[in-house]
Amino acid sequence: MTRRFFIKILLGLGLGNFFPAPAKAETLQDSFKMLVFADSQCVDYNVWKKVADAAIEKFPDAELVTVIGDLVDNGQADYQWREWFAAAENLLRDRIFLPVMGNHECYSLDWKFCLPTVFLKRFNFPPSEKNFDGYFYSFDFGAASFFVLNNQFEELNNFLPDLQQVQENFFRREVSKSNRTWKIVLMHKDIFDYAENKFNDIAEIFMPLFDELKIDLVLTGHLHTYRNRGKIFDFKKSDTGTCYVMCGRAGDQKYLENISEVDEVTFPNADKIFEPESFLEVDIGKNFLTLTCLSVGGEIFDKFTLKKV
Repeated sequence: MTRRFFIKILLGLGLGNFFPAPAKAETLQDSFKMLVFADSQCVDYNVWKKVADAAIEKFPDAELVTVIGDLVDNGQADYQWREWFAAAENLLRDRIFLPVMGNHECYSLDWKFCLPTVFLKRFNFPPSEKNFDGYFYSFDFGAASFFVLNNQFEELNNFLPDLQQVQENFFRREVSKSNRTWKIVLMHKDIFDYAENKFNDIAEIFMPLFDELKIDLVLTGHLHTYRNRGKIFDFKKSDTGTCYVMCGRAGDQKYLENISEVDEVTFPNADKIFEPESFLEVDIGKNFLTLTCLSVGGEIFDKFTLKKV
């Protein structure tokens, strides 16, 4: 019995509620498929179930799954977590799940900022640094190193004032240790303010760091709209540098955002018409990374490939 198969058995028994010890594919060259969702928060979690089931029906061989924050609408509401897990049962069975904390995981039942205690109890996270297990972590699989970062500074600074610095130290160390081809960041809040048509405070904190550490791909969420920005270096469009993609929503909470020149690909009329629910399928190998954005109905809205020699 291979280690990967054993992990899948554990996940199947736990309906995805078991986060495995940091596992690695059999070789650094192993290719794999990953399903990426964002903002699965719902009033009616049947919407989330519809998206999750559509994704695994189309890509049953996907081995990794992530939701890039705001899994539920209120992070302290147990009934929402029960509905979320029930809706995701088929998706999480036999797959490794990488949870990402969002701002809604940091809201109390009376909608005030709080520590994400319920989120942290739902998953068995790998160690990070000090007492920050679950707030951020790294994970190696196949040809990729994933760095799950936390940018809920507004919500958490009063409770964890050293979160940013401790995380940066950890991030630098983990990137320096990585021997994988692809370095991928998952973080909830996005880098762009569409109302002001400019990079935001999250960008100011993280983008110079991503430039320095040569991160290949950054996947974000939070704004409930799909935007492919292509590669950006030093806050400018570039033929080199980090590729930034914001994932659309997998839940029923609908937002509209303006279109900006920073966007290379958007859903048609994304500033005027609510987008359909969507998800990403990412195919990762030693020398290639192909990302596809699909609507819940299976229509391909965007597809591109990054290559390395």
